[in-house]
Amino acid sequence: MRSFRIIGLLLGIIILAGCTRVKSTVTYFYEPPALDPGTSVIVRPLDSQKSDLEFSHYKKLVSNSLEEAGFNVRSTGKAEYDVFLQYAVDQQGNTEEYVVPQTHTYTNPYGVSTTYTTYSTGTRQVHQREVELRFFKSGNLDGTNEPVVHVRLLSSGSNNEMAYLMPTFVYQLLKEWPGTPGKTYTITSAVKK
Repeated sequence: MRSFRIIGLLLGIIILAGCTRVKSTVTYFYEPPALDPGTSVIVRPLDSQKSDLEFSHYKKLVSNSLEEAGFNVRSTGKAEYDVFLQYAVDQQGNTEEYVVPQTHTYTNPYGVSTTYTTYSTGTRQVHQREVELRFFKSGNLDGTNEPVVHVRLLSSGSNNEMAYLMPTFVYQLLKEWPGTPGKTYTITSAVKK
């Protein structure tokens, strides 16, 4: 019986190892009504992102996701709204302690069982991650206007590789679109590749 438990535990670990999941919170901010399906948008770089290959890669991900959400995405020229992508990860992270309980059962030669729990502790680095989309009325970028739509994703975890996580974050950003303004959604999904 004990060998079946060990085999079951090992299979569970193997299955879970292949299914990395990311938990994030996403909040939508806008004045109702939400932007209509078919609204034309173009994803533009911030000044610091111009000629940035990392941004160019993420721009494609965001454009595809916006298209799936019903927007008319333009790659060049003019659109009704300019969309800006910002992202950051805390590279240093914070050290957190964790505790893992382990329950053991011992049966003596007389058939009397005793169950007890031991605890293992450890530490891990946890990184804060943030991704934002901001929609501005096109041609109105003099720095005095407010975004029409602001979508914010916050996440924390042991991985600080934005290139690995960004496909998942972009999916999560618009998963509940248009959502309810001011409401925070908790979204857990498998890592997208």
